[in-house]
Amino acid sequence: MSVPQVKLTYNATLMRIKVELLRVQCMESELPPADLVARARAKMEAVKKNGEIPDYQIFEKRLERVWKAFRTATGIPEGFKLTMSLASGVRDLHGVKIEKTNIDKALIKVSISSPGSTVQTWKYEWFKTFIIKKARDLGVKNHLNNAQIYSAYIRASSGDPVQEFSIGNTSMGDAAGDKPFSVVASKQRREICVVIRRAKDLIAKPTRDSLLQLVSQAVSKLSDGSTKYVVQKKDFRSAIHSLLEGPEILGEEVPAVLLAAHASLVQSVQNTGSNASAPGHIHFNISEDKMEATIAGFDLSYYKEKDFEVSVQWIQLELQRCSIRSTIDEEVSKKLTDLIISREDINGAAVCFGVPPVGGREPYIYQSFKDTASKATPEIDDVNIDIRDMQQRTMVKEGQLIAELRYKKPAASGLTVYGDVVEAMTNDDLIIHVGEGVQQKGRKYYATCDGVPVIENESISLNKSLIFNGDVNLRTGNIRFDGPVEIKGAIDNGSIVETTGDLIVHGTIRGAYVKAGGNITVYSGIVTGSQGSIYAGGDIRAEFVENSVITCRGNLIVGKALLNCRVVSNGSIEIQAKDGVLAGGKIICREKIRAGNLGFKRGASTDLLVGIDWRIARRIEIRRERLLKLEKASQDYRQNLRELVQKSKSQLTAKHKKMKEDMQQKLVKSKLIIERVEKFLQESSAELTYNSESKIIVYDQLSSNVKIQLCGQSITVANEVANVAIIPKRRRGSFIVPLEEIEAEEKGQKAS
Repeated sequence: MSVPQVKLTYNATLMRIKVELLRVQCMESELPPADLVARARAKMEAVKKNGEIPDYQIFEKRLERVWKAFRTATGIPEGFKLTMSLASGVRDLHGVKIEKTNIDKALIKVSISSPGSTVQTWKYEWFKTFIIKKARDLGVKNHLNNAQIYSAYIRASSGDPVQEFSIGNTSMGDAAGDKPFSVVASKQRREICVVIRRAKDLIAKPTRDSLLQLVSQAVSKLSDGSTKYVVQKKDFRSAIHSLLEGPEILGEEVPAVLLAAHASLVQSVQNTGSNASAPGHIHFNISEDKMEATIAGFDLSYYKEKDFEVSVQWIQLELQRCSIRSTIDEEVSKKLTDLIISREDINGAAVCFGVPPVGGREPYIYQSFKDTASKATPEIDDVNIDIRDMQQRTMVKEGQLIAELRYKKPAASGLTVYGDVVEAMTNDDLIIHVGEGVQQKGRKYYATCDGVPVIENESISLNKSLIFNGDVNLRTGNIRFDGPVEIKGAIDNGSIVETTGDLIVHGTIRGAYVKAGGNITVYSGIVTGSQGSIYAGGDIRAEFVENSVITCRGNLIVGKALLNCRVVSNGSIEIQAKDGVLAGGKIICREKIRAGNLGFKRGASTDLLVGIDWRIARRIEIRRERLLKLEKASQDYRQNLRELVQKSKSQLTAKHKKMKEDMQQKLVKSKLIIERVEKFLQESSAELTYNSESKIIVYDQLSSNVKIQLCGQSITVANEVANVAIIPKRRRGSFIVPLEEIEAEEKGQKAS
């Protein structure tokens, strides 16, 4: 059984490429395939060239480390799929400043000047990648504390001030001994973190439940009247799930530190008092639509306070005390600074504004199906695809998003100065006609069956058959379609075409994997080599077939030549040209074979198994090949053991003794396996059934180096003969009879 190719998945939203590994893939070689990194780099270069990102990172060393760890890992569940990031795009995040620091246990300090409404538009993966990249640029080589990075992100997105926020490494988890996990609370940082040392222990649900219970106890213990902790329950569970699918399950990249809960500065200051004016305090007048806040209650005597300084920062803290989430922008800050320097009255000055909602304008139909293949989560993360699959964007599956109504000027909800969401205004409308195979849900349009989307003007429909113009290759991507497919060009090396209906190929099939539920018609030829194969649920027709692996449940009909192929057919095999050739390879056929010339005069032999149950015959062939390999290995073990036994005691080192024991064990084990395979082989042979109507027709030359088994009978061709038929029962002492005799019989049967 062949080992599946390692899959790469690109997430267009997160600008990230993930790789999914199976244990069997890692056992194939000591190092990961070199093309993985090359494919990832090519994709990220394309994204960078499109202007979507200024830079990216490739985690090649990490892949090698995880690959080796997977090879030697023990106790991993059967069939476990490990997922890890191989590449990540780095976006520009304005307003984020990163500096090295000498603070104890800290590596860097982070300051975020962007307002919370802006940070909320960032994905955490963007923020984390940006922080790590900038830290590396500053020469920081230690692994940064993920919990503290996440804490900075959620504080900034919720409106908390993030100024010189220190971030350390993961060493906080090194001192707790052999515990699989521990809960660490910091009153100073207002954070509750969980340190995971053995992710494998969290596979058991009771262990995860006990961990969540410890977090809840820590939250209850630290929360008081002025400080309320926010539990990141959903994100924390998601982080645990990622650990159970990632390198951490192998013991790599641990300890891992996760943020479980944090106390919001905004929430704590909201609980400290009222909005009434007092020395050092002001309050604010809020407009009726809650979109503007102006200063009220400011006393000029505040300028004269000895231990108090009027500043923009103080006004910002007063906004937070009054539960106002909007921040002071740069232009307003300059105006306030000028007033404060002049010691003027700042009452009535506008300090912050909400974000007004807007409706969508200039509507259009966005063809979502074209980029669905490049998204990994949540749309298609459950589907394993490689880079070729990501290119194919002309087809959709049942339930897949085809299109959606979008706006060149998108709708956007607003925010009041208190941070409350204001729904977007009414959008411009567009009437879309929905055709066959399409279902509308709101502004989105989904496929009700597999097909090819047709989007013209203001209508959306689905074709249930696919006509593909051009060649199928790396540039166009693979084709998987539920229905009939017609390909106007060729199918190139390494491509995959799968269809549940009939397949028509106008060009050649070269080194590809092709599977059709119905018939396959190839107007040119088929050359799969050892890398590809062809399977049809019905008939296969082609002009020529060379060096190919073919399986069909119907008939195989070839125009001119069938050369050096491995063919399994549940029907008949026919070479149509009277001077056509069937030669070389191995043929298993249930019904009849018709050819102009059969076998090479000189060269490779042609093996024919005709008139037998092709499924059982194939099963026997596979087991016989396995038996030969086992017997060869057993002979090698016996030879090695014989050489070790012949050594004198003085020549036998500890290593030799260990080799001798291993060879003895392997020899015993191989003998048991050989006996089992021989038993299975005998049972399969006993199940063979034969088709008494089978025969082989040769219109021109039958070569003597053709090996024939017809309905279980081994038939020897002593000399080259012409115009003959080979039948399963002897006539006049021979299985080979004149062709005209058989043709006359067939003609009589048709007439009757």
